[in-house]
Amino acid sequence: MLKSYQKSQFPHFLRNWSEQVRTALLSHFLSPKQAFFLSTFIFVAEKLRKKRKVCLSFSQFTWRNPNWNKGLTILFPNKELVSLAEQVEKSNPKTPSKNLLEIHNQLTQLGFTLKPFSQEDENCLYEIFRDVVDSGTQFPYECNSVQEFYRQFFAPTSHVYVCHSSTKEVIGGFYIRSNFSGRSNHIANAAYMIKSPYRGRGIGTLLVNASLEIAKDLGFQSMQFNMVLSQNIAAIRLYQKLGFNIIGTIPQAIRNPDGSYQEGHILYRELNI
Repeated sequence: MLKSYQKSQFPHFLRNWSEQVRTALLSHFLSPKQAFFLSTFIFVAEKLRKKRKVCLSFSQFTWRNPNWNKGLTILFPNKELVSLAEQVEKSNPKTPSKNLLEIHNQLTQLGFTLKPFSQEDENCLYEIFRDVVDSGTQFPYECNSVQEFYRQFFAPTSHVYVCHSSTKEVIGGFYIRSNFSGRSNHIANAAYMIKSPYRGRGIGTLLVNASLEIAKDLGFQSMQFNMVLSQNIAAIRLYQKLGFNIIGTIPQAIRNPDGSYQEGHILYRELNI
C-alpha cells in the first residue's frame, strides 16, 4: 500500500511520525536497523519540507513480535527514499576534525578501529552491556535485558560508535545523545563500555576523547554525565584528567547489591576548551 502526503500535511505528519518512532523504539518494537531507517525518513522528509519539495511515497511495513498477540504496523521508507537519503548525505559530507583523526591514528597503532554502529555489532555490544551491568560497578542499571540495552543505547537522538580489534572483535563502544530537550539540547550526554580484558590499556581515554570530538562536530557545546558512581574511582579520575568537573553530588544515589548506598556525581565539561 502506498500513500502520499501533500506539502501542507508535512509539519503535522512529521510530528506524528517522530512520536511513532520514539514510542516504538522505547517499547522495544524496533531493532536498531529499523530505527535507523525511520530516522533516515524523518531526516529526508524534513530536508524536503524545508526546500518546499513535493510529497514522499513510502510503503507499509508490518513487524510482529512473537511475545505479543498483535503486530505493530508502521510506515517504512521504500528503496527510493533510502537512495534519496544517501544522496542528501553525500551532498553534505562531514570532514572529521584534526583531533579526531589523530585519535583514530592512535587507536590504529594499538590495533583498534572506531566506527559507527552497524547491525552486525548488535549482539556483541549487547554482551558487553550485559557484563557491565552485571558487575554493578559502573552504572546504576539494574536490568541487563536486551530491551534495557535498546533503551539506553538507541534513544531517538543517539549516535552509537563501536570499537573493533584487528580481528574484528567488538571490544567496546559508546553512545552520544542530547542530555536534555528543548532549549537545553546543546548539552550532550554519553556512556562508555569496554570489554573487561581490554580495560587499563588506554582505550577508554581514546574513546572518551573521540566522543568529545564527535559531540563537538554534532554541534553540542558541552557534555554532562548525570550519575557517575562515587566508588568508580578510575572513571572519575579519567574524566577529571580530561577536563570534567564535579558540579554536584547526590547523597545515597545508588543502591549497592549488598544493600548499602553510594553517592552519585554529576560531571560537566565545556567542549570548546
